Amino acid sequence: MIVFKKKLVTLAEERWGPPPGKGYGSGDYPGVDAITFLQTTAPVPGAFSTARTSTLIFDLTTDADKLFSGCNATTRKEIHRATEKDALVYAFWRNPPPEVTTEFREFFAQFAASSGIEAINPVNLKSYAAAGILDISVVRTPQGQALTWHSHTVDKGKVRQLHFASSRASADKEFRYLVGRSNRFHHWQDVLRFKNEGFAHYDWGGIYDGKDDPKKLHINEFKMAFGGLPATTYNCEVGLTLRGKAYLLARQAFARVRSLRK
Repeated sequence: MIVFKKKLVTLAEERWGPPPGKGYGSGDYPGVDAITFLQTTAPVPGAFSTARTSTLIFDLTTDADKLFSGCNATTRKEIHRATEKDALVYAFWRNPPPEVTTEFREFFAQFAASSGIEAINPVNLKSYAAAGILDISVVRTPQGQALTWHSHTVDKGKVRQLHFASSRASADKEFRYLVGRSNRFHHWQDVLRFKNEGFAHYDWGGIYDGKDDPKKLHINEFKMAFGGLPATTYNCEVGLTLRGKAYLLARQAFARVRSLRK
């Protein structure tokens, strides 16, 4: 469980639903005002709000050769070339030191600015690290230039992708191709590592349900090229105390007003 202390309330996150035998009443999480159960397989009864998420799942108990054969031909070819010819360097950290987290955040900030997406919330990243569930990995050229960075949460035998970022667009066509191969190589190295570490479940971090956003549809295509099984998960907010319930109501009202102003 990850705890976030704010000025007036204490919030928490529990991934993959409550642990076996544990409920979701105030007595089950003493000192917590509101909790979000992330990636549950079914909605939590009586939750204040429930958000449905579509995603892709790898069963990491499957033989590695079978997982690889589930990738499409282009993905397999690019991984082979990156492995055999590019001499890319893969590194990872479980509970990374501050200098690694800082480098990752700075790299992602440049990627986010060029992609029109939000930068990483440093408070959340710090909380994941403090809870011992943060995993960060990078792929570099033989000369040490970072091409791609990834972050994941690892908990309860399961892995979920949080962020992935790649080097910004370049006028050099060959470099762009290299970054593309790095992306595929990087994801495959992550999957193999988590499998070898004994994790059973790899969640690709969600896929876009809509049809109107070309960038998100392109990301879908990239993820689906690795195979995986479609799945539906739910993020459920539960107010545990009167203060927590009031906080969730106030936040929902604020979000509604903000959306009307856009």
